[in-house]
Amino acid sequence: MNITITGNLGSGKTSVCNILREKGLEIISAGAIFREVADEKGLSIVELNELAKKDRSVDDLVDARSEKLGREKDGAVFDSRLAWHFAGESFKVFLCVSADEAAKRVYHDAVRNAETYASVEEAREGLNERASLEKRRFQDLYGINYYDAGNYDLIIETTAASPEAIAEEILKELDLYEKEKFPTRVKLNPESVLPAAELTEKDKSLLERIIREEKETGRSRRISARIFERDGYLIASGLDGGESICRVLAAAALGCPFVEASFTAPEEGAPLSKEAYEAAEGLGGFHYRSTPAEKPISSQYSLEFDHLF
Repeated sequence: MNITITGNLGSGKTSVCNILREKGLEIISAGAIFREVADEKGLSIVELNELAKKDRSVDDLVDARSEKLGREKDGAVFDSRLAWHFAGESFKVFLCVSADEAAKRVYHDAVRNAETYASVEEAREGLNERASLEKRRFQDLYGINYYDAGNYDLIIETTAASPEAIAEEILKELDLYEKEKFPTRVKLNPESVLPAAELTEKDKSLLERIIREEKETGRSRRISARIFERDGYLIASGLDGGESICRVLAAAALGCPFVEASFTAPEEGAPLSKEAYEAAEGLGGFHYRSTPAEKPISSQYSLEFDHLF
């Protein structure tokens, strides 16, 4: 089975694909297909890009090439925005990243010559605008919602995860998927998930028990929790007696790169105080990149999780 990888700009797709290439997998990039079409037409990349703006047949040709390769290949990795849609049956992976982290990566990445911004905030605004335009374009051209989480088999949040950990997770989940297909799975960095409620002494005892049990059983790489999104933040549910909050903090304390999210409808409630978030950080042994106590955010993740609950 082929793997198709797409995701937010700045999510680390190229780095992850480089790791997979080192592991012996063939990487087929949209850029390579586009260059191949340009060579066949005797055009430069810039010239073909300009032609594509006026002539829909260029996109159709590139899409058809992806579809053909999807039928011919087996065990390859497609690094492309829309290969999941065109490359036939595949293990569909979406890499998502917080808007703030994406902006920092793009702003500081001097290799992205076509994307230059005066500040991180300008980069954030530019990426958000580009995502909105991209969503409309794909809807108009193909009738698809690119940012619907339900399109994908595996979603991995890359804000605080290394390319090596992400590549390992993709291959591990692919192996499970090939044995028995499963509905969309979402893997989040525990450091990116906030608590919905302040931990009580009882919760702290529960956290200690979960950490102890995970160490004893060796299950710590598959910790799961109930998660919802509110005001752009990912939040561990507060309606299950502190279980989800403690599981997320246990994952962080144990050094697990991911926690498996079971998405629920957003819960009502106000953000916690700065002191409450700092207390959670102390229990998990990490620092949140941002919290509502410091930075209200209306749109942190462009991916739409609505269809997962």
